[in-house]
Amino acid sequence: MKPNEVKFIGNLVKDPQIFEGQDGAKFGRMRIAVNTKIRDLEETLYIDVKINDYAMRDIEYFDVKKGNRVFVSGRLVQEEYNDADGREIRVVVVRADNIFKIATKQAQEEGSDF
Repeated sequence: MKPNEVKFIGNLVKDPQIFEGQDGAKFGRMRIAVNTKIRDLEETLYIDVKINDYAMRDIEYFDVKKGNRVFVSGRLVQEEYNDADGREIRVVVVRADNIFKIATKQAQEEGSDF
């Protein structure tokens, strides 16, 4: 694996937010819930994912929507911004290189693929 590279599987919390730049390139954001269980302890981690123009093709091709189980590969990046009070905020997000739909919400409930 490359430095800062991550790969994970999770469920989309809501439909991806998609935007179009002035040059016509599409980009977006989405939030994925990743559930883990170690012994009796269950935990849900919410991961913010940035979608660039290349990964946006995956979103459109696989028709990714809220509740879908997806595989994401990308790299960790740090973003900085100022909140409403002027404080500097730093967050770590995943910049997606690839996004693949593994199962729809309905298929997960039925226990089958797609």
